[in-house]
Amino acid sequence: SQVFDREGDDGKFVSVTVKATDQGEPSLEGVCSFTVEITDVNDNPPLFDRQKYVENVKQDASIGTNILRVSASDEDADNNGAIMYTLSAPYNPSDLEYFEIQQESGWIVLRKPLDSLTREEDGEHGHLSTKGETWDI
Repeated sequence: SQVFDREGDDGKFVSVTVKATDQGEPSLEGVCSFTVEITDVNDNPPLFDRQKYVENVKQDASIGTNILRVSASDEDADNNGAIMYTLSAPYNPSDLEYFEIQQESGWIVLRKPLDSLTREEDGEHGHLSTKGETWDI
């Protein structure tokens, strides 16, 4: 038995021909064909275009500034391939108060002034880390 993969080489449709043969003399046959549409199942995860995104942002950037746009794709069809973006901050959950992500476009936007960040001891740079995630919707 074969498993069909709508996104693979099988494609969206499979066509089959059926032949019926009688046992008479002479033997006669008839044929018909049918086409099966393969419906999609959610068997592919969303994949980001890049494994890691890094962006520098000025400390005095305005609230609402677009920081960067993440992008992912999903080979599944229709809603199985529709993507929704979310943010998490695995190392420091308070980092999330500085950013929000537009769920459909993937734009990460500044939601709180960065000048309120406590600077690292060297006085040079602050560092925030967030993790982008995708979900099939």
